[in-house]
Amino acid sequence: EDESGMVIGAGGEANMKEMCAAVYSLCRHAELTGDWTYFKELYPDAFNAINALRMKRDKAAALSEASANARRNLLPEGSPGPGWDGIYEEMTNTLWALVATKPLLDISDRQFLMKKSEIREFYGQLRLAFITTARETLRQHTAGFSWFPLVTAAAGASGTGDAEVRPQSGLGTLALGLFPGLLFKKEDNFVRDFPALVNSCLIEEIPAGTGPGPAENHDPVDGALAAQALIWFGLPEEARNIFVGYLNHASPVYTWRPPSRPGAGAGAVDLRASAECVRYIRHAMVMEDGDILRLFDGIARADLAEGRMLKIERTPTRWGWGKRILTVLFSTGSSMRSSLSRRLIMLWARAAVECRTRLR
Repeated sequence: EDESGMVIGAGGEANMKEMCAAVYSLCRHAELTGDWTYFKELYPDAFNAINALRMKRDKAAALSEASANARRNLLPEGSPGPGWDGIYEEMTNTLWALVATKPLLDISDRQFLMKKSEIREFYGQLRLAFITTARETLRQHTAGFSWFPLVTAAAGASGTGDAEVRPQSGLGTLALGLFPGLLFKKEDNFVRDFPALVNSCLIEEIPAGTGPGPAENHDPVDGALAAQALIWFGLPEEARNIFVGYLNHASPVYTWRPPSRPGAGAGAVDLRASAECVRYIRHAMVMEDGDILRLFDGIARADLAEGRMLKIERTPTRWGWGKRILTVLFSTGSSMRSSLSRRLIMLWARAAVECRTRLR
């Protein structure tokens, strides 16, 4: 952490996602464990990190020749992620900042923490800027769906430099901002066509061309993230197809290699891709969607078999630990083979949460 509060990772100051990921992880860890000791100890640092982003935005906007990002009140231009050479006018850092700031704001509200009004003001401004820009830059794909560019051009250039920018550029970051259901609604015009965007760039069942380099290049993390977002959209079959494709890209020892990037050794392992494998399985069975807890919404037909049992026991969620055991035993009965909607009411440790279970 530098003097301004910025947490600078391996990607350098231009890649602000690493700092946002640290803040988000701090919030998520406290929510799932129910232990707020570590969070309260580091809350001042988390606030300083988010405030450092605000100062970077304000400083960029004050320049006499402000960039397109600054004029739109977004975070200043930066790096879309590992492998991207140079600085770009992009929205991936802004989206990651929203992903981190939203839970920090919610927690500061619930626990009456200091400086919550400043967090709320920054979050509101940044979210408005992101939504406005997404709607203003919305484009129509030849396949008939709408999309907006998360990465537009190399900073200060009229073109995109060495890296070709595609509709799916930054797709993994977009997916990450969707499926918690905290930032946007599925009906938003810049959100609703996400499944079509994913489908348009599939090669060997996973999204390709989401980063720099040739259009056939893929990042395994983006496949796992896209699959989880499709669960959020209520598309378990499509989600499972991508997840299986993602699994098929693993090595014989069940690890994933990062995309070809400068400095990545021949034996490099993408640990985040491995972590997203676990998260997909969790979200296929338990996914928080705004104020709703969705159970088994990622279970596809191929996952069902005679006598197969799925059990959820003491699963941590944003609302606490489940006190009860939920067990579903699948049978070959016609009622279980058809689409069946069930509404379950489960009592959780800290709240009564309405659960919607869809069995296929």
